[in-house]
Amino acid sequence: MFAYVEDGKLIKITKHPTHPETGEPLNHSAQGTLRNLGWLPVLVQACEIGEEEARSDDIIYIDGDIVRVIQTVRPLSDEEVFHKIKDNIIAMIEGLESGQSDRAERELLLEVSEHLGLTKSKAYDILKNIDNTIAAKRDLMKS
Repeated sequence: MFAYVEDGKLIKITKHPTHPETGEPLNHSAQGTLRNLGWLPVLVQACEIGEEEARSDDIIYIDGDIVRVIQTVRPLSDEEVFHKIKDNIIAMIEGLESGQSDRAERELLLEVSEHLGLTKSKAYDILKNIDNTIAAKRDLMKS
């Protein structure tokens, strides 16, 4: 990324620099050429966002021959926490509904396989193992 700086002021940040007068793309220009035209490389210092945080305003400043962008975080507001919890609960419900549908499909496939006498097939073994693993995990969660 590059930042266009004019008279010590940041004008814009972009991925693809252009000539300030002609608008011609400068994608393959040398660093020195870009610098002479007012384009400086951008260094982004990323931040880690915790569970109770959200992105905040970036701190942008010109530091010699580069423009630094420091990402910041802020605590979530009560409303944002509410929506995040609500979205998580909805996702859990949808996951459960999907899991129940998958469970019904698995049980139906096992039943059809047994009815057709396909219990010695590799596919049946895999499906049965998956079903047993899920049943064991379900039992662990109950206790």
